[in-house]
Amino acid sequence: MKPTALAVALVTWAGVVSGKHYVELMLEDPQNWVGGPGLFPSRVLAGYEEPDNGTHASTWVSYLQGECSSLPRCTAFFSFRGFDTGGLFGYLLGGSSVTIEDFVRTPWAANSTVWSVYET
Repeated sequence: MKPTALAVALVTWAGVVSGKHYVELMLEDPQNWVGGPGLFPSRVLAGYEEPDNGTHASTWVSYLQGECSSLPRCTAFFSFRGFDTGGLFGYLLGGSSVTIEDFVRTPWAANSTVWSVYET
């Protein structure tokens, strides 16, 4: 498999629930991104927190995907690990598509991921 095809396969995660599909936006390292002022609070549909109990990041993303799939207005979600607590945080967003420019860096976040939704 060509490296570019592999990269596309790794960043595209299709979720067939509710006809929504999820594509991860590729953020630059370090992964210390959170939603910027254009997202908070007006576009936040729901927020979630999971204490540091060993939950794997992929399990957390799957949980957020399921929550987003259950809300028709959900168009994106993002997650990060709190640098000081180690807990996981996630936010579901509504409105227009998100871009990397909607996110800002912060010293108190790590392991950030942003997922955009499109429907088929």
